Parts: sequence; structure tokens; C-alpha cells
Amino acid sequence: MAQIFISHVQHDHARAAQIKAYLETAGFSVWMLDDGAGFVWRDEVDQAIRASAALLVIMSEAASVSPFVAYEWAVAWGAGLPVIPILLGPAPMHPRLDFMAPLDFSNPEQFPWPMLDKRLLAARQPAPAPAAASASPTAPEAVAEWVGVIGALLDQPIADQALRSRAVRALGKTADPAAQARLVAALGDGHEEVRQAAVEALVATGQPAVPHLVAVLSGASEVARQSAAEALGQLKHPAAVPALASVVRDPALEVRVAAVEALGAIGDPAAVPDLLGALGDEIEDIRARAAIALGAIRDAGTAPGLLAALRDPDGVVRWWAAEALAAIGSPAVAGLASVLGAAAESDGVRLVAARALGKIGDPAAVAALAAALHDGRPMIRASVAEALRHIPTAQARSALAQTARPDMPPGGGPP
Repeated sequence: MAQIFISHVQHDHARAAQIKAYLETAGFSVWMLDDGAGFVWRDEVDQAIRASAALLVIMSEAASVSPFVAYEWAVAWGAGLPVIPILLGPAPMHPRLDFMAPLDFSNPEQFPWPMLDKRLLAARQPAPAPAAASASPTAPEAVAEWVGVIGALLDQPIADQALRSRAVRALGKTADPAAQARLVAALGDGHEEVRQAAVEALVATGQPAVPHLVAVLSGASEVARQSAAEALGQLKHPAAVPALASVVRDPALEVRVAAVEALGAIGDPAAVPDLLGALGDEIEDIRARAAIALGAIRDAGTAPGLLAALRDPDGVVRWWAAEALAAIGSPAVAGLASVLGAAAESDGVRLVAARALGKIGDPAAVAALAAALHDGRPMIRASVAEALRHIPTAQARSALAQTARPDMPPGGGPP
């Protein structure tokens, strides 16, 4: 049984219910929102449109200004479904709906049921495969018109974030320049759900989106700058590095966070100077994320800055600085060994240094670790012993065996 979707506003629900009853009598199944459904968008609407053989859009003055109705008929049109406007009375309509030959249902005594039956003949044929979600038309002039209809929804305050995010995702399925401009503008939307939809759509666009996103980084909107940085981090294109590096010092914390994470995701050594500078940020979260990003880049030249970060007052920053040094590997061993052997360093600093040496697993660290096995603090000895167990050499095993001797007191050499 073919399904017909009825798009309407609640003001016209009684007339929609009348048409629904007629269609069901004629052998169709009908999908439409219940009375009182309100203005909250529901996921099943998109699914129902894709599963339908045709869409009836009931047009009235109220419906002509509804972003929900506009989205429904535009998505159906873009997906190639027959769209049949049902006119209840004088109402401004989009030119595309006028072109679709509306049926005049303004006189309850003379409803054109036979004309509706004729228009729905094709819908009685075997149902095709479900249409792609929010597809756009294929003819260039139709695409531009469709983008105008869907894009205009983003300008309507009554459109909730769920509908706006779906409009953004629909725009992301076309490469039309006007659609791209709408997506970029949506990066500054007041709702996170809409911004994330714009990020996803622009990332799906790929490299062509990079210049547009870079331009947003110098804009006035904090949320747009943040969203652009997030998108660039997902795209991982080296061309974005200079612009992202410039916002590592952005006055907005969330923008700095997104920029630092994006630079780490791209992994270009060109970002190293700015990330090293971020290790001195006043916010510990930025310092920690900068260390994570430097660990992703694994540039041996960052070791001195990361060794300095081992002395950060924040334990999380120290931890990630040590993780970054471990990622750098052998070039960091000498510096870590020096920190471990410095009695003046705090226990916290020496502990993370020992752990990093164990993760690196370089035999060059054995001598420093073996010396620290005789430290006077039990927690240091335990951390050093664990590090040595990760170095599969005879020298490391010998050092561990020495500490196991009953005549070897902790904190000193042989008696």
C-alpha cells in the first residue's frame, strides 16, 4: 500500500484530517503529524517523507510562513517525490509551488477529488527504493532554487534547532556555492546542534571548504571561530596551520582549545612554535592540550619545552608533558634521565619522568633508572622498578635482581 505524506500546520489540521480520511478510503496509507504535535521537530518526519510515494502540502496563510512545511515540501521535491499543493484559500506561495499546479480546496462543497485521484495515479505504482535523505534536485537552476528554499529556513526564528540542523545537513549534500555560504554562516548559529551539523557538512565537503573555514577564524563570532577550528582539525589540511596557529592566542578559551586540538590533529611541525608558546598559557587546560598536541607531532626539538613543562604546577599538565616526551622516544631519554636523577626535583616530577622512560623502553635509560633504585623514597623506587621491567635487556634485569637481594637496603648501596 502506497504511503502519502500530508504536510500541514496545526491550524489546518481539521482539513488535513478530512483529506487523510478520503485517501485512506481510496486505498492509501497516510502519514501526518497528530493534532497538538506542536513545533518540536521529530526524527520520524524525515523517515516518513523518504518512505512516501507523494507529498500533499496543504497551503494556507499560516502554512505559507511555516518553516516546517517549507522544509517538508522542499525535501520531498529534492528527493524527486511528486509534490501536490492543496490550496485552502488565498495564500502567498513559493513560485515553485505555483509551478506544481495547486488544487483548489477552498470550497468545501466542491473539493476536486477526481483531480486529486488523477494526480496520485503514479503513486499507486510499485514503490521505488527510499529516496536519499534531503537530496537536492539535479538541474543547476533547480538546485539554486532549492538551496534558496532550504537556506531561507535558517533565517526564520520560529525554526527550532532540530529543523535548522536538518536544513544544514540538507544543504551539505550539494556543492552549490550559495549552499556553502549558508553552511559557513551556520557555524555561528546560536544552537550547538546546528553548528555541529554545519561542521559535519563542511568537513564532508573536503579541501574546498578550507579557505572558507580559514576566513572564519578571523571573524567576530567566538562560536563561529571555535566551530571553524574544529572543522579544520577534522579536515587535517596543512594549509590551515598558519591560521590555526594565530588563534592559539585567541581571547576566547574555547577557541584556543579548538585551535590547539586541531593543530595536534593535523600534526604539522610548523605548528610547534605556537604550541610551545601555549605551554605557558594561563589556563592549565590549554597547557595540557598543548602538550598532547606536541606529543602527536613528535618533534624532537620540542623536548626542552616539554621537559620544562614537567615542572608545571598542575599535575595533569605534567602527566601529558611526560606522555609527549614518551611519544618523542629516544631523543628525550637524556633529558628525562637528568630530571629523574635530580634530587632537588619534586617527587611528582621524578615519578612522571620515570614512567616516561619506561614507556620509551630505550636501554640508554637503564643506568639512570638503576641508580634511582636506591632512592630513599619508596614511591620513586617502585616507579623506577616498573620502568625497568619495560626494558628487555640483561642490564635492566640485573639491576632489578640487585634490588631483590636481602643484603641490599633501600636508599643505599651494598652494606
